[in-house]
Amino acid sequence: YTLLAAQDQVMVANRFLYKSLPYDPDKGFAPVAMLVQANQMFLATPAAPARALKELVVLAKQYKGRFSYGSYGAGSTPHLAYELLNKREGLDILHVPYKGVAPVMAAMLGKEVPLSLGSYAVAGKLIEAGKLKPLAIGSPERDPNLPDVKTTAELGMPWLQVSIWHSLFAPAGTPQAVVDKIAADVRAVLKEPDFGKLVAGFQILDGGPKELAARNRDEVARAREMVESANIKPE
Repeated sequence: YTLLAAQDQVMVANRFLYKSLPYDPDKGFAPVAMLVQANQMFLATPAAPARALKELVVLAKQYKGRFSYGSYGAGSTPHLAYELLNKREGLDILHVPYKGVAPVMAAMLGKEVPLSLGSYAVAGKLIEAGKLKPLAIGSPERDPNLPDVKTTAELGMPWLQVSIWHSLFAPAGTPQAVVDKIAADVRAVLKEPDFGKLVAGFQILDGGPKELAARNRDEVARAREMVESANIKPE
């Protein structure tokens, strides 16, 4: 069987970023299993005056146009997250696009931009070395790697949930018995300690076909608001 391992944007946000897709994210695939998730942190350089996301909001309102954030390009997760923050809080934090994650991290270390977004897998070592600081994490629970970093929900922003997650799909029409068998095998692997070592810094998800289908449905509305907040026109 041919399977697709997809990032959430493929099934959720792309429908709002492109005028037409060569695939139907709802009817073209059978959900199999949820895999892993990289919860995203709102990051700042050590020199940035804000120590927490709420403090950033206050400062950004006081000093219009002073702050900027780096992203991986239009429609990327940092772009959508910060533009939603701009819209909800009445801010104008400037978008500075780069060509990938590594250039954004380099720009922060080089003091080109004071803000961005990143997971523990991407920025954990930089945080521990004191080269970056986390203002909040966009997940329902705190990251066990950084237990002192508050979640956006704790800060009164439950609408600012930001993560990049991966899941497994089969072609539409795959017999349900086959889907269920693959899902059970995958979920068994996810629970193995050795697999956890391979994906250090990621949150391992536990969900089969029904849970994955529900997650996709729930995320579509969130993605629509984010894309509209960023004023992105489908291309």
